[in-house]
Amino acid sequence: MLKRRLLFVFVLSAIALFLLPAAQVFGTPATPGFHAFVNLPGSNNGSEPSLAISNDGVRYPSWQAPGEFAKSADGVNFTQSGITPIPDSGAAGDVTNAISYSGALYNGQICGLPTELHSCIYRSLNGAATWTTQNRLADNHPGASDRPWIDVYPKKNNTPTASDPNKDRVYLEFHTFTPDDLVYVTTSVDGGATFGPPIPIEAGTNSAIPDSGCNTIPGGITVDQDTGTVYALWLSGNDVESNVVTGCNYSQIGPFNKAWVSVSTDGGTTWTPHLSWQGAFDPITKIGDNADKIFSTITVDSAHQIHIALSVRHNDDPVGFVAQCQLNQGNCSETPQATDFYLVTSPDNGVHWTLPFQVNKTTGSFFFPWLAAGSAGIVDASYYSSTTLQPNKPSSVWFVGFSQVTGAVATYTGGPNATYTSTPVATDEILLNPNAIHGNGSTGGGICTFGIFCSAVPGANRGLADVFEVHVDPAGGANVAWTKDLGGRVIQFACQSSGASAFAGTPDLNGCYGPADMSITKTDSPDPVGPGQTLTYHLTATNNGIAAGPSTTSGVTVTDTLPAAVTLVSATPSTGSCSGTTTISCALGIFPGGTSATIEIVVTVSASAGNGTLTNSAAVSAVTADPNPANNTATASTTVVNGADLSLTKTDSPDPVSTHGNLTYKLTVHNGGPLNAAGVTVTDELPRNTSFGTATATQGSCSFTQPAKRIVTCALGTIPSGSTVTVTIVVQPPSKKATITNTASASSSTSDPNPANNSASATTAVVP
Repeated sequence: MLKRRLLFVFVLSAIALFLLPAAQVFGTPATPGFHAFVNLPGSNNGSEPSLAISNDGVRYPSWQAPGEFAKSADGVNFTQSGITPIPDSGAAGDVTNAISYSGALYNGQICGLPTELHSCIYRSLNGAATWTTQNRLADNHPGASDRPWIDVYPKKNNTPTASDPNKDRVYLEFHTFTPDDLVYVTTSVDGGATFGPPIPIEAGTNSAIPDSGCNTIPGGITVDQDTGTVYALWLSGNDVESNVVTGCNYSQIGPFNKAWVSVSTDGGTTWTPHLSWQGAFDPITKIGDNADKIFSTITVDSAHQIHIALSVRHNDDPVGFVAQCQLNQGNCSETPQATDFYLVTSPDNGVHWTLPFQVNKTTGSFFFPWLAAGSAGIVDASYYSSTTLQPNKPSSVWFVGFSQVTGAVATYTGGPNATYTSTPVATDEILLNPNAIHGNGSTGGGICTFGIFCSAVPGANRGLADVFEVHVDPAGGANVAWTKDLGGRVIQFACQSSGASAFAGTPDLNGCYGPADMSITKTDSPDPVGPGQTLTYHLTATNNGIAAGPSTTSGVTVTDTLPAAVTLVSATPSTGSCSGTTTISCALGIFPGGTSATIEIVVTVSASAGNGTLTNSAAVSAVTADPNPANNTATASTTVVNGADLSLTKTDSPDPVSTHGNLTYKLTVHNGGPLNAAGVTVTDELPRNTSFGTATATQGSCSFTQPAKRIVTCALGTIPSGSTVTVTIVVQPPSKKATITNTASASSSTSDPNPANNSASATTAVVP
C-alpha cells in the first residue's frame, strides 16, 4: 500500500479487540493436491501478486511495482513472450486484475505521474499482447487514493452485450488519504473508459465516528455474476481516541474490530452497509481482537452466499506495542497471542451473517487471507502461516498454506445472526511450497502491517507486502500466486492437480487445468440395418491428457449431425446432457485426465430408405486447446439393406452311416437381416434309394411328398432378423454301399440381398 511510503510520525496510545468464535467440529474432506510450484518469469523482486483467470483457463498473474504480467494456459509453463508484460512502466503498483466474458483483461493500480496517488485502469483485448490506458483518474476523487480493488461484470454470457468489452461494467473500490479518509466505489459502464462519481459506502455506520470516517480499510469488491449485485468489503473501528492518535487509516494500526459489507443492487449508484463481524473491544484497556492483518477478502458462491475471510489477532494491543517501540527506541516486543483465520457467511445478500468459523486447526499466526468460492458452501482459502505468536518477531518462520472449506451453507431464521446448517469442515493446511517462504529462523521473519509505523518496529519486514490471491479455474481447481522472499524475492505459483474440485458433483481433478488431447470413437449396431429399423450409435469421448502427463479440461462437448434418412429416438450420455433432434449436442462438462464418457444415440431408419450407406460423423471439443486435433472426429458407415439375408447350413450324422441305421440331416436357417424374413420355406429333395422317416422344425411345420423327386417341404413362417430356425430330417439310407448327396434350399417372400447362401448340401458315405 502507498501509505507505507509516507513519512508521518504520530504519538500512540493503547488499543484492543475481542471476538466470540462459533464452536468447531473438524472433519476430513477430500484433500486437494497441487502441482509443484513454479517461479514466475520476470518476477524477481516482485511482491503483492494479483491473479485473473479467463473463461478458457488462461492464467494472468501480476505483481508490483510497477504492475507486471506473465501468462500460462496450463498453470505450469508461464511466459512473458508474446505479451506486453508491463501495462505502464510509470505506475506505482497495488495491482488488481479481472477478466470479463468478452475476454477483456483489466488491470488496476496506483497511477504514476501525472496522476500520482490516484487509481489507473488498463485494458487488453488480446491476452496482454498490447494494453490501452483506459482511465488515469478512475477514482474521480480530489484527494489521494490507495489500495484499489476491481471486479467486472459480466463474466458469463448472461447479458445482451456480454461479448462487447465496451459495455463491460468495471467496479473500483479504494480508500483515500485526504480529505476524508473513507472507502469509495466508482463505476464504469463503458469498459473502464469513464467512471462515475465516487460513492462513499459507509453511510450510517459507527455512531462514535460518524460514517466511519478516518479509519477504513478496503477489503475487496465482488459481483454476483448471476444477479449483478455488487458487494464491497471494508474494515473499521469506532474508538475515537485511538483513531485520532494513530493518524486515521494512514497507520493501519487500528482499532479495526469491525468488518462491513456494503451492498448495491442498482449497479453501484447506492449502497447499504451491513455489519458482518464485530470483535469485542475494551475501551478502557484498548485490548481485544484486531482484524487489520490485512487484507480481508470477499467472494460469492454459486448459491449467492457471500463469504468473507478475516485474519484476527486476539487480545491485541497494537497501539501500545508501537508506542513502546517508539518510546524505547526499538526495544519492544509483542505480547504472544494467536492470529486466527475466520470465515463468515451471509445467506441473504449480506443482511445477516454467521458467527465466525475458524479455518485454521493449529495455533499460530495466519495472515493475508484470500478466498475463492465454487458451489454452495465450498470455499478455497489461501494464507501465510507461522507457528509464531509474535508476527513482528524477526525469528518467525512463515509458509504459504491452503485449505478447502466445505459445508459453509448458512440460513437465517431469526435473531441477530445467520447460522450454518451444519458445522463447516476445513482440510488440514496444505503447504504449497514445502519450504519456508519468509524468515530463516533468525532474521527476516517479521510481518508488519502497521503501515508507516513499521519504521518504529525492530526488524519490521514488508517483504511479503499485504496480499496474495487464490482463484478457481473453469474446472473448479484452485490456482494460487504468492510472494516468496526468503533467499531472494520472487512470485511463485501452484495449480491444483488432484483432489476435490470447488464445484460439487464433479469428478476429482487429475492434472492441472489446461490443454488436453480429446479423442472420440464411434461404432454402429446393427450393420447392416433395414428400413424402419432401429440403429444405435455408441460414442466414447476420452481425455488423453498431454505429453507431459494428465491435464483437466472443461466444457467438453460432443456434436453429432444425424444422416437425413434417420429420426432420433434418444440420446443418452453417461454424464452431462444432450439436446437437439437432427444435430445432437451433448454437454459433458469437466473431464479430468484419463476420463471417458459414453453416449448412446438411438435412431430409426426411414421406412422408405433404399439400399445404400448411412454415414454419420461426430466431433468432440473442449474449452482448452487440443494438441492433437486429428482424433477429434469419428465416423461410422452403416449399410442399409431393404431385405432379409437368409442363409442355410446343413450337417449329416452319422457319417459314414450303416445300411441298417438311420441318417439324420440337420438344417439351420438363419436370418442375417436386416429385415424380418416372411413366408420362409425350406425345400429338401431326398437322395434316391433313401426312405423318409420324419421331418420336424423348431418353428412351423414340415411335410413329405413322394412324387418322382421325393421332396420334404417346411413352411417356417416369419423368422425375425438375427433369429435361427432348425429343421431335422431323419431318413433310412440305401441298402447297399454308396455315396449319397442331399441338397436343401431356403426362400422367403421378403427380398434377399444375398441369395448365394440360400442352399446347402451334405454328402454321406453309406457302408454295410
